[in-house]
Amino acid sequence: LVLKVPEGSEAERAGLRGSMRDSEGSVVIGDVIVECDGRSVGSEADLFKALDTHAPGDVVKVKVLRSKPNAGQAALGAIVDGSSGGDSFINTKDLEEKMLSIKLSAVDVAGPAPGSGGGALPPTPAPGLAPAPPRGGR
Repeated sequence: LVLKVPEGSEAERAGLRGSMRDSEGSVVIGDVIVECDGRSVGSEADLFKALDTHAPGDVVKVKVLRSKPNAGQAALGAIVDGSSGGDSFINTKDLEEKMLSIKLSAVDVAGPAPGSGGGALPPTPAPGLAPAPPRGGR
């Protein structure tokens, strides 16, 4: 689940959507990453493994699920919280798949300098936010 997409980031330019609150204060679930460069993504660890061989500047293909406009969020929510029970009762007509090309960018995962007043990165990175290891893996 994509929690936040920073303004002006490569991920935002590619169309990745983060979770947010609507005008009534209800949570609107962001994109759910299900594939990265042809590799299935079922967890944060899967996403990092898929990104492991990439470096800043590389472009990755990411498949996401998102709720269709004017559709309820129940189906996407069931996938996110794992209550889909094998997907047998999910109304997939309310979901759409999108394939996005996202250019990876480097991120300072150490956070801001002490005393700078800045905050830390969110604990669940998404493409465009994830630190990229040197080419060839760790």
